[in-house]
Amino acid sequence: MDKHYFIGIPMPSQIHSIATSKQEELQLRQFYKAIPYPEDLHITLLFIGGFPQEKLQPMQEVLKRISEHHDSFTLQITGVSSFGSNYTPRVIYLSVLNSDPLNSINRDIVEKACIFLDQSKKEKFVPHVTIAKKWKGIDGFNFQQQTFSPIGIEIDSFSLFEINPSRTPKYHPVETYELQQKGRPSQ
Repeated sequence: MDKHYFIGIPMPSQIHSIATSKQEELQLRQFYKAIPYPEDLHITLLFIGGFPQEKLQPMQEVLKRISEHHDSFTLQITGVSSFGSNYTPRVIYLSVLNSDPLNSINRDIVEKACIFLDQSKKEKFVPHVTIAKKWKGIDGFNFQQQTFSPIGIEIDSFSLFEINPSRTPKYHPVETYELQQKGRPSQ
């Protein structure tokens, strides 16, 4: 059986504490089956799913080439939002302000990796950091979107993650791809 993978941007420790605080403030453990561990927090760029081991090395080479054509950048975390209705949201997440550098990396990964994977292009990209998912079906939750002063985080890499559902943390970086530092030529 093939292992499962995704490509994503891991979140720095400053976001871990914000996510944990919001999980507690909103009592998300009471309403959701899955509360990600701080080390598992990320922005998904592309979910790959099952993937044969013999294709892993060529995929890593594609991702390395992509990283060589993108500069590091700053992202803004701007609040807490959801997918689904306020009474039964499927996912609660930290909102990420959309940005051109983030969209550019996502577009390159989707275009090049989907060709390599022989997959069609994915749905619209909505950058977010999931902090709760898998609604338990308990009444009494009325989620209200929150905004707060933007929190800037430096993005200098993305990773290919292997998914290990029986381990904690669940997501293990197979390889991390460093973005170019602004003003530094690619190698």
